[in-house]
Amino acid sequence: MSSLDEQLADLTRGAAEVIEASELRAKLERGTPLVVKLGADPTAPDLHLGHSVVLDAMRRFQDRGHRVQFLIGDFTGAIGDPSGRNTMRPRSRSHRPRSRMPSSRPVYRRVATTRGRT
Repeated sequence: MSSLDEQLADLTRGAAEVIEASELRAKLERGTPLVVKLGADPTAPDLHLGHSVVLDAMRRFQDRGHRVQFLIGDFTGAIGDPSGRNTMRPRSRSHRPRSRMPSSRPVYRRVATTRGRT
């Protein structure tokens, strides 16, 4: 297995589906670090075990020299994500989603600033 194949296998490990895998391969072939983004729900009071799957994936990208960015979205938090719903969730005040963000920041910061496994 080539180093590119190993990298692709590592970065997509555990993924149910990779949209445009050929595009990901082409970007990795260029050798330029990728910018990988993860959006988080600001209305959640904390992180749970399920977040560890995606945080681990972000760490694998980071371990291979790519840049990770964590986005905590005010707008989606205010109006709600309609995915899988027939109705919109009640609109919240803009200050409510922000009030829950700080509890998650240390976890994201630890993943984003720590190189390698500890």
